[in-house]
Amino acid sequence: MPQVNPGTIVLLLVAAIGAAWAAGLIRPHYEDGRLTLRAFRAGRVFATFDFRDTGLLLLLALTMGWAVAAAV
Repeated sequence: MPQVNPGTIVLLLVAAIGAAWAAGLIRPHYEDGRLTLRAFRAGRVFATFDFRDTGLLLLLALTMGWAVAAAV
């Protein structure tokens, strides 16, 4: 039985979304820090990702990493 790696699962999901986009099955829309994936034919929203405060979270993670590295 093959081993299942979480990174491989994420990569396969990204590849599947990219293939569906290339085939015209879904249409991504980005507005006000929110990425929405809509079905092209029906126009229904089937996934929404909120990226509004991602920059602040990245800054916090970098600051905490720097503080830990400086303490060691």
